[in-house]
Amino acid sequence: MSFWDGPDAPPPIDAAAVTPSVADVATLEIARCQDANGNDMGTFTGETFPTDTQVSALIDAAVAEVLAQLAPNCDVGFYPSIKQVVALRAAALTELSAFRVEVVGRRDASGSYREADAVYRDALAALQAKIPIAHYVG
Repeated sequence: MSFWDGPDAPPPIDAAAVTPSVADVATLEIARCQDANGNDMGTFTGETFPTDTQVSALIDAAVAEVLAQLAPNCDVGFYPSIKQVVALRAAALTELSAFRVEVVGRRDASGSYREADAVYRDALAALQAKIPIAHYVG
């Protein structure tokens, strides 16, 4: 029997509960929330690039990536931190995918994707250190 099967095991992580909204990611990428005329839209919409639909797909990818790097079960008290790390990853993916020309064209290590990715990786490492990983018991 493992800890995960025992009576004191925390519940499996609920992916829906740790999925940030498009607006959550927009707060991290506010400079990217403009329409074709440069008008600030406040969030990603059908008129921005990337669109809200594209960012939503990146959020789904970020949820899968982050959860794959965590213990499968944890106390719900960690959900806000998990959600924030997912939002950071989605923001980094937005930089990489929607603005690939900008990112690839940069020669310095301080490009916007690199910065966003570094923030995400630091936050993920801190989260992994906070969430206890159970060991098998006999």
